[in-house]
Amino acid sequence: MKKENFVLIYQKYRMIIFPVVIALSCLILIVFVMIPQLSKFFKNSKEEANFKAKSDFLDTKVEALESLDEKDLQKKLKDVVTAYPQEKDFITLITLLQKITSGNGFNITSLSFGGDGVSKDSSYGILIEAVGPKSVLARLLNSIETSSRLMRVERIEISSSKSGDMITANLAISALFAPIPGNLGSVDSPLPPISKGEEELIARLAGGQEVPLTAVELSPTGKSNPFE
Repeated sequence: MKKENFVLIYQKYRMIIFPVVIALSCLILIVFVMIPQLSKFFKNSKEEANFKAKSDFLDTKVEALESLDEKDLQKKLKDVVTAYPQEKDFITLITLLQKITSGNGFNITSLSFGGDGVSKDSSYGILIEAVGPKSVLARLLNSIETSSRLMRVERIEISSSKSGDMITANLAISALFAPIPGNLGSVDSPLPPISKGEEELIARLAGGQEVPLTAVELSPTGKSNPFE
């Protein structure tokens, strides 16, 4: 086709060709330029909003942390770990039981570790044999269960002597412990406040004599009621 024919066709259909070319150019511009730019703009705007929200959250978290009393938190942590240690504290427990029994007029004649306690993952068992006056046995049991260390008497067997006030008490005790969680939360996680109930529980743990865990199950081998 000769050049003159192209010119004639263009002149004849230029009112149609020109708008079509403009429309196609605009369409190409929209598809390959404007849409990617708008998508990038919205993405950046969303990221900026997320960054601002995260920054505001971290600022609030920093303010909350700065408002905490470090010494008070250290004391509370010490009280909790003392009452509810993160591992089996055999030596500490033996020392505490010796102190409790002697303070209540009993003398430990045998001590061994046995049984699984309440749960294999959160407690271990201690078996002790102690000799002392039956008149203070109830006080001894209460002292064990309300001590600074979370323990409870699972079972007790009592043998009374033929004469006098002395008895032999065999106690099966569970000592509770709990490993510290490995995951304490990420930087982005909310800072959990200490509730009023948790504050009261920590105070009771620190007080030592205010946290009875359970009633004692008596299984005497001597008298049906050793306190008579």
